[in-house]
Amino acid sequence: MGSGQLTLRRTLIVGQFAISQILIIGTIIAYSQMQLFRSTDLGYNKDAVLTVPIPNKAEGNQLTNLRAKLVGQPGIQSMSYSMSTPSARGNWWTSFRYGPANKVAEFTVVMRPADTAYFRTYGLKLIAGRIQHPSDSISEFVVNEAFVKKLGFRNPQQILGQFLSDFNGSKVKKPIVGVVKDFNTFSLHQRTEACIITTLEGAYRRLSIKLSPQATNQESISRLLKTVEQSWSATFPDFVFNYEFADKAINNFYQTEERQFSLFRLLAGIAIFIGCLGLYGVVAFMAESRTKEVGIRKVLGASTAHIFHLFSFDFVKLVAIALVIASPVAWYVMTNWLKDIDYKVSIEWWMFAVSGLVAVVVALLTVSFQSLKAALMNPVKSLRSE
Repeated sequence: MGSGQLTLRRTLIVGQFAISQILIIGTIIAYSQMQLFRSTDLGYNKDAVLTVPIPNKAEGNQLTNLRAKLVGQPGIQSMSYSMSTPSARGNWWTSFRYGPANKVAEFTVVMRPADTAYFRTYGLKLIAGRIQHPSDSISEFVVNEAFVKKLGFRNPQQILGQFLSDFNGSKVKKPIVGVVKDFNTFSLHQRTEACIITTLEGAYRRLSIKLSPQATNQESISRLLKTVEQSWSATFPDFVFNYEFADKAINNFYQTEERQFSLFRLLAGIAIFIGCLGLYGVVAFMAESRTKEVGIRKVLGASTAHIFHLFSFDFVKLVAIALVIASPVAWYVMTNWLKDIDYKVSIEWWMFAVSGLVAVVVALLTVSFQSLKAALMNPVKSLRSE
């Protein structure tokens, strides 16, 4: 009966620790993915950029007046009007024609209407040509590297001077004057798409303000926000002032993964705790059932370390078995979790090794009390009790 109970309890321990290790591996992979989201170079500078949505009915003179009120204000390094930030959820996709033959392109592109200060405000890197000249309508185009590659050019210089036209039915035909280094047009869930940047005042829906290095403390930011709000209210009295920092907006792209990461951590903690309770109960049961054996070993000269090893090694084997069971399951689950993300971490061997190490350490800490208690028991007393 006792042997059957012990086998059942060991089986439960393997099951509990297998679940624990699946969740630990999931937590490690989710953490690594979140670190990748936070640390990947997006191709532009999102730090210290304040963004303010522009009313849809804003007129050109209102934008000019607002700029005039804010230019030169302490704490403002540069400011730009655009349809969106470089990485955005909503995008303007458009078809187009290109080249002397006015050929229809086989792919659509992301249109990024923005003024000339957009490049400076977000630190976009020009790798060929120049930025477009100031204008309130489409006059010239700047494209990204992905656009150059999709049109089949190997060198960014080769695309300069090419003409593009027929955007969403428009017959405007204007030249490409510059190429910027690729930047993430979406979140890191999706690959960087071919993109065109051009001036188009009627499409501007966002004001971006780059803060100067001296204005990044809380007091300076509060003063600047008050100044911007006053200028905004004077320009758009019928609209509510709202703002957001670009880096926070980027972080909001990954709220789902952040919540899942937190859930992994919580469930892993609960699973480890339940596994430890079960493990502790089995060790107590074994210590009680092997009292006589421990006493005999002590009389024959077994050391405390030997007795501790006798109990501990058995459970380390159970944890190892649990890891063997958990690893393929965790790999399958997390591979599916990552499958829709273009920029993702690789699932590597060390993630499984760390999970196994954590489980072994937890198991040893759990069994140590009962193991040492049995090992330190007076052997004469143990044999008498039997």
